[in-house]
Amino acid sequence: MKLSIITVCFNNKDGLIKTIDSVRNQTYKDYEFIVIDGGSKDGSKEIIEANKDLFSYWCSEPDGGIYQGMNKGIAHASGEYCLFLNSGDWLANNSVLQKVFSKGFDEDILYGDVIRVRGRRKMIIHYSKELTFADFYRVSAAINHQSAFIKRTLFEQYGKYREDTYLNADWHFFFKTIVQNNVSTKYLNIVTSVCDASGSSQTYSLQNPKVQYDLKTKQDLINQVLPNLAQKDLDKVCKISKWEKFKTSIKWRLSFLMPMSLFIRCY
Repeated sequence: MKLSIITVCFNNKDGLIKTIDSVRNQTYKDYEFIVIDGGSKDGSKEIIEANKDLFSYWCSEPDGGIYQGMNKGIAHASGEYCLFLNSGDWLANNSVLQKVFSKGFDEDILYGDVIRVRGRRKMIIHYSKELTFADFYRVSAAINHQSAFIKRTLFEQYGKYREDTYLNADWHFFFKTIVQNNVSTKYLNIVTSVCDASGSSQTYSLQNPKVQYDLKTKQDLINQVLPNLAQKDLDKVCKISKWEKFKTSIKWRLSFLMPMSLFIRCY
């Protein structure tokens, strides 16, 4: 099996339907589909049962949150790569997986761009072709798990997601593997997925004690790396373009004028 698609869900029935339809409609079929539901009471379990022919494994039971759910999915995965496409997220088009796996890439982490959607607003997130420390220092997500294909053996070698963090366990995992251990990566230069930006991972408050803990754990890791950085990397960390931030803000505000299908094609 080339790919294990893992979906974590909790009381997001409508988002789960969108995710399931996105996977079912893929032209590429060499995948297994794993769904971990945290004991939803909104009808999500009934949706899972109605589509169980598509899943290699599914469960619906209380758990400790999104990252414990993702770790449970990893435990049942057998694919060479894992993709975490949680409820409410969907693949950008029906041929995305075909485009990714027809190329014969063998890097540890393959990643593409992602579109964030909040209501009628949309924003394309372009990631760096060469990921460096600066990408992790300047933004909360150097890459998103919705658009990253991760070799399953990395979880065996470097550990699964930290379950003590609130929203940043994926950042920790990518930082550990890419920055600290220099695993191989490949930028795909395509939009791979669409991310629902209305959830807790996108609308959190900095005053939340759980968020404060996340920030502290991130800073601790960053402080371990800073003393060993070359000057060129330090210089890159300091360069944050105000013009780029302004353009991003304008695009986000105006994007509701463009239909999703056209938005994806334009990029």
